[in-house]
Amino acid sequence: MNTKLVRYILLICVLGISLGIVSCRSLREVSFADEVWRVSTTTGNIVNADSTLQFTLGNHMPSYDATIISNIDSLLSYPGSAEYISRILTTCGLGGARVCFYIPSENTMWVKLPVQYVDVKPRAVTYNLADDKPYTMWVWDNDVYNESRTDSQIYSNAYVDQRFKTLIVVDKLTYGTEPMACLNIYQSATKRTSKLGFRPDYWANKPHLLDYSSIDILSHWVDSRRETIIENYKLGQEVESRRVINTIKNELKEILRLDQEPRERIVEAWHNSPQDTALHVSIAAEILRNDSINLVRVCDILDNYPLIFGEENEVLWVVIQHSSLELQKHYLPKFIAAARKGLLRGELVAVMQDRIACWSGKPQVYGSQGTINDNGIFVPSEIEDIENVNARRSSMGMVSLEEYIKQMSNPR
Repeated sequence: MNTKLVRYILLICVLGISLGIVSCRSLREVSFADEVWRVSTTTGNIVNADSTLQFTLGNHMPSYDATIISNIDSLLSYPGSAEYISRILTTCGLGGARVCFYIPSENTMWVKLPVQYVDVKPRAVTYNLADDKPYTMWVWDNDVYNESRTDSQIYSNAYVDQRFKTLIVVDKLTYGTEPMACLNIYQSATKRTSKLGFRPDYWANKPHLLDYSSIDILSHWVDSRRETIIENYKLGQEVESRRVINTIKNELKEILRLDQEPRERIVEAWHNSPQDTALHVSIAAEILRNDSINLVRVCDILDNYPLIFGEENEVLWVVIQHSSLELQKHYLPKFIAAARKGLLRGELVAVMQDRIACWSGKPQVYGSQGTINDNGIFVPSEIEDIENVNARRSSMGMVSLEEYIKQMSNPR
C-alpha cells in the first residue's frame, strides 16, 4: 500500500478519536440479552415471553408490527443495524452493554449495563422514585459530584454524535434488581441512515437542534421522558411478583387437571362399566383425595392474592365450587368482586350463588341447579321470581332458561 495513503488513514483515525467521532475500530460486536419480545395486545407494553419483564413506551400503543431488533437473527435481517447500534452504544460509553431490544420507530433501546459498570457524572438525577412526587435535580458542569447512584435514583445524561447527527438521552436505573439503561435516540435524516435496513424515527433535519449545550434543550428531552422512565422503574419493582404469579398460574393448571381428569374418568366408568362398583369407588376416593389437596392450596391463594391470574381465575372457582357450603359462602364475595372487574365470568358467580341457595334450602336466583328426570329432561330446582329469571340470567351473561334446559337435557 502507498506509504502516504497509510499515513493519511492513520491521521484520519487519530483526528476522529480526538474529536470524539466514533471510528470503525472502536465499534464493538452487539450482544443481546437473549429474550423474545413482543407488543402486548392488552397493555401495549413491550414484554418478554412470560411477561415478567415489561416496558412501557409512554401513553400510546405502539404498532404490533413495529420493527423490534432483539437478537442476532433480527440484527442480520436489517442491513446496517449492527454498525448503527454499536455506534450508539459506543457513543454513550456502553460498548459492553447487552441489548434487550431496540425499536427504531419509537426511538427507544433498552440495555442491561455491563458488569462492573461505573456511572459517569450525571447531568440530572431523579430522586425518590417510590414516592408519589419524585423530583429531579440538575448537575452543572462545574459541580463536584462524587455520589453513587442508588436503586431509587435515575441518572440522566445526553450524548451527541455530530457526524451522524444523533442525540441520545440515556436514563440509567435499577429495573427490579438489574442495572439497566433506556436510550432515547433522536436521529436526524442522513445519507447513511437512508441506507439502513430499518427506518429510525427521524427527529430533526437541522443540525443546530443537536446543540445540547443549552440546559433548556437538554432539560426538555429529559423532562419529556421522565414520567415514562419512572413508570418503567415501577414496572421493574413488580418483576418478582409477576414471576410468583406465573408460578401460581402454572400450579393452577395442574390443580385443574387433578380436579377434572378423575371426574371425566368416573363419568366414563359409569357409562362403560356400570356394574364395576370397585372401579367407581376407587376413582371416587381419588377425587376426594385430590379435592382435599387442591382445596388447601386454593384457599391459601385466595387468602393471599387478588384474582389476577387471567383464565386461571376459573380454576380457583372450580375448586371452591366442589368444596363445602361454608367455604362457598366465605369466598363468594371475592368471586363477585372479580366478576364486576371483568376478571371472572358472571355465569360462574351465578352458578355458585344458586348452589349456595339450594344447599341452604332457599329458592335459587338464576335456575342453574336442578335434576334430570326419568325422561332425561333437566328440571330446575325452585326459582325465586321466575317471571324475571331470564333478565337476571342475561345480566350475568347466561342464555335464557329455556335454552339452558335444552342444553342440559338428554331426552331418552
